[in-house]
Parts: sequence; structure tokens; C-alpha cells
Amino acid sequence: MPDSPSPLHINWRILRDTLTSFPLEPSSTPTIFDHTPADLVPPLTLAHTCGLTSGIYTTPTLPTMIPYEVAQDCQWKYFQQGLQFGLQQKLKSVSQNDKPSSATPKSRPPDPFDGTRDKYSTFTLQLSLLFQNDPIRYHSEGVKIRTAASFLTGGALSWFKAYHDEETQEIRFQTYADFVKALKAAYDDPDRRATAEHKLLTLRQNNKDCSTYHAEFSTYANILEYDDRTRISFFRAGANNELQAALAHQLNPPEDFNEYVAMCIQLDNNIRNLCNVRTRPYYNPRGAPPGPVGTSSGTAPGPMDLSKATGPARSTGRRENNLCLYCRLAGHWAANCPFKKEAHLHSAVVSEPPVPASAPVASPLYANPENSASL
Repeated sequence: MPDSPSPLHINWRILRDTLTSFPLEPSSTPTIFDHTPADLVPPLTLAHTCGLTSGIYTTPTLPTMIPYEVAQDCQWKYFQQGLQFGLQQKLKSVSQNDKPSSATPKSRPPDPFDGTRDKYSTFTLQLSLLFQNDPIRYHSEGVKIRTAASFLTGGALSWFKAYHDEETQEIRFQTYADFVKALKAAYDDPDRRATAEHKLLTLRQNNKDCSTYHAEFSTYANILEYDDRTRISFFRAGANNELQAALAHQLNPPEDFNEYVAMCIQLDNNIRNLCNVRTRPYYNPRGAPPGPVGTSSGTAPGPMDLSKATGPARSTGRRENNLCLYCRLAGHWAANCPFKKEAHLHSAVVSEPPVPASAPVASPLYANPENSASL
């Protein structure tokens, strides 16, 4: 007496009969009937995915076949369903362009995610952009989940292992949304608003240009959803001293945040250009190097010799050395020089003009004719 078929074999036979009565139409997802047992769904989904990718990318991808003839018949029918849909999509793109379809723009792969909380939002954003840029390649939920998992490293990869069966190679997430929800619960910031507000309060421009400062500011301000007036207040508080000084001269600053930031960027650029002009080295248009600094005794470098300087050079040297312009001594100025006052008193007594050596010496008594007449 022959052995009776196993329940699994019976399930595959029932499915084959159903597929014979209701042929599968081309579709982007496998058609799973209501009475299909759950253990038959993974191999059927894999067969459909292999057929779909083979139709789109021309390189055939064959599914792993189950060692039952009746099961293989079912797998090939689902492979055919995905293959027909992939070929239809490829022919549609060719007919629309009236030429072979151009390659999809290559997207930058996401950065590996190791479980750092600050990197979670960036990682999920990069995945979303990757999937949206090439919807045909990332058409199914399983492809999205496996692609996202391939970028996990460190602690995040260890977390994913708990949702992956090593024996059956099955992933416990049914949809990509379920995967993101679990990843968010594990690694997203539980209080993003408090974290963003703290970072916004401590954010400072310092030596960064205003455009870079604004980009970092927007990362936290967008989470808080502040109004324009509050954003302007936070933005101005974090600006450096030079920019705040320039803002103090603006009589009617814009009340719109975007216009305010545009004004700040322009002011910051003007400040930086002015600093570059001030620090520009000396330029001699004639090309001749500047000559050595002159002194009263020549052109050699060194302190000025005040004992030999005359005219304006003497006055300049006395001023630079804080000396009196009258007596050349330190400790006072020419306006209150004691020697100047003493000389002024002596000048009140009229001195006799010098007498030549060859002239006879006359007595003062007879110098005046009136005195000689009186004698």
C-alpha cells in the first residue's frame, strides 16, 4: 500500500489546482489566495521577486526550489507572474521615451548606522530618498527591509539579529513600516524637542560664516516649530559679537525669519571682506622695495640720535621719547618747563651788545653826550 501524502504535499497540490483554475495575472506583488497556508507564502514571494527582478534588469535570478514537483510547479507560476510584470514595466518605459530607457540616476547609499541616536533621523531620511529614487528596484517590502538591514553595523546590527531567524532566514517584519517603527523605538531620541531646545540655547556662531551657522541652526529650529519672532531672537543671541554689532545699526530689521537671515548673511560677508582688506599686505605699485628708515646720522636702522638731529627731526625725536621740546629733559612738558621760565626772567634785563676787540674801551660815564656836557 503506497504511503499517504503529507499535509504539506496536500497543501501544495490544492494550491496548484487553484492556480490552474485561476491563472495569475501580471502584478507587482504576488497574488496570495485566502486559503493559502502561511508556510507556503515565503517561497512563493521569493519566486515572484526573482521573476520581477529578472524582467526588469535582464539578468535572470532563479528562486530556490522546494524538492516537491507540485511545489515547484507553483513556484514557477509565481516566478512567471513577477517576470511578466517586470517585462511590461520595461517595455512601457521604452515606449514612453521612444528609445532604450536611460539608467536610473545613481543614489548615494546611506551612511552605515551603528545605533547612535543623533544619526537615526539622517539614516532613515537617506533610506527614504534611496527608495523613492528607484521605486522599481525597491518595489517590495522585503527588498526595502533587507536593503536597510544591510547598512546596519555595531549595536544596530546586533539589534536586528533578534528579528532574523538564522535557520529559516526569515525576517519577522512584515512591512518596511514595521521595521522603521521598531528601529525608531530602539534608537530615536525619546524627547527630541527637549534635546533640540538645549542645543539651540547653546549654539554659537563663533568663527563660522553665517551660512554655516544658519544651516546648523535650522536643524534644531525646525524640530521646535517656533514662530518667526522666536527664531529671530534665538538666531541673534547665538551670533558672534561682530554680527551683533552690525545688527545694532539696523533701524528696521525684517520681521520675516528668512529675510532676516538673508540680511545677516550679507552683513557677515561684508564684515569678512572688510577684515580681509585690513589684513592685506603692503603693495608698492612701482615694484621697488621700501627703503630703510632714515635717521639723523644716515639710513641704517636704529634709534634716532637726538644730539645730532636738527629742525623737525629733533622735535619728532623728543616727542617719541617723551622729552621736553625746550630743554630735552624728561618729567615735564615745554609748557611748564622751569628752565623756560628762568630764561624768560633773564631776558627782562637788557644786555649790552658785545664790543669789538679792536675798538677803544670807553668809560660808561662818557658814553652819553649829555653826561659829558654836564661835566
